[in-house]
Amino acid sequence: MTARDCFIITLTFHRDLSIVSENSVNYLEINVNTGGSGPDIPGPIQSDTETTTYAFDGNVLTFVDAKPQRVNVDVTVTGNTMTVDAADPDIPNFNAGGELIFRKR
Repeated sequence: MTARDCFIITLTFHRDLSIVSENSVNYLEINVNTGGSGPDIPGPIQSDTETTTYAFDGNVLTFVDAKPQRVNVDVTVTGNTMTVDAADPDIPNFNAGGELIFRKR
C-alpha cells in the first residue's frame, strides 16, 4: 500500500513532545477480486486523529492513549525506520501479532 502512497497509521512527532496519530484502520475496505489477482485494498481517505504527548528514551516510546492511560511500547530504531511489536500499543485489528513498521518521510 505504501507503493500507492497509502498509509494506514501515521505518527508525527513534534519537538514540543506532542505526537499526532492518524489511524485509518476503521476505514479499510477489502474488495475481493474474482479475476484471480487477489484482493483489492484501496487506500482509505478518512482517518481518526488523536494528539497526545510522548517520551522516548532510545528503546521505549511512552505516550498517553485516548482512555487516558500511559502506554509503554518497546521500539527498535534503525536509520529512518521504527519497528514496533503490533501487540504492544493495543491498536484494534493490529494486536494479534506481527510488526508495525514506520518509516520517516
